[in-house]
Amino acid sequence: LLLSAASPGPAELAAARYAAGAGFKKISLFSRLPADPHLFQRLKAAGVSSFMFPFAAAGRKELERAAAGAAAGLLMTGVYTLQGGRPGPLVSALKAFSAAGVSGFTVFFPEGRENIKTDYAAALPLIRAASAAGAYFLRVPLCVLPDRERSLDSLRGRAGDARESGGTAGAVKPKLCLHCRYLLSCPGPARGYAEKFGLKGLRTLK
Repeated sequence: LLLSAASPGPAELAAARYAAGAGFKKISLFSRLPADPHLFQRLKAAGVSSFMFPFAAAGRKELERAAAGAAAGLLMTGVYTLQGGRPGPLVSALKAFSAAGVSGFTVFFPEGRENIKTDYAAALPLIRAASAAGAYFLRVPLCVLPDRERSLDSLRGRAGDARESGGTAGAVKPKLCLHCRYLLSCPGPARGYAEKFGLKGLRTLK
C-alpha cells in the first residue's frame, strides 16, 4: 500500500495504523523528509515499512533526516526528477545518501510538456551515471537505458502496443517503436515528450 503526503503528520500516522489493522503488511509513504527525526519511529510503530522522499541535492539536513529514517528501521528510497544538468552533483548526492543509510534510488522522467526540461539525448550522461550508481528508472524508454533491467516500468510487466505507452496513460509511441524488439514491454516516451522534442534520443532496437 502506498500513502502520499506533502509532509507526514497525524493524518498519515492514523492512515498507516488503519492500513496495518486491515492486514496490509507492506506500507510505503511518499513524502518530504520530516524535520522531526522522532516521527520516523512513530511511522515505523504505526506500520510503515518504507519511506520514499524526493530530493534534488544532499544537504546536511537532508542527510541527517534520511539517516534518522534508516535508523528507525524504515527502508529509505530517494526519488530524483530528471531535469538535466551535470552528472557530478547527482552522483555525489547518491553516494552521500547511500552512506547515510538510504537503500535505493528511483530516477523518473517527468510527464507533461510544461514539466519536461530536457530531452533523452541530453539527459543520457545523467542516466548513465545514475544507472552505474544503482538507481532504477521510471518513464525512461528502454532504448535510452544502458541497463534495461533497471527499468521499473519493464520490471512491473507493463505492456503497451503500437499506439499507447505501457508506462503512461495517454502517451503515444512514435512509429520508430513499431519495429523495436521491446515494443510490448517498453514504457515509451513520457506524455508530452514528442510534442516538445520529437524523436530526439529515441531509437529502434532490433
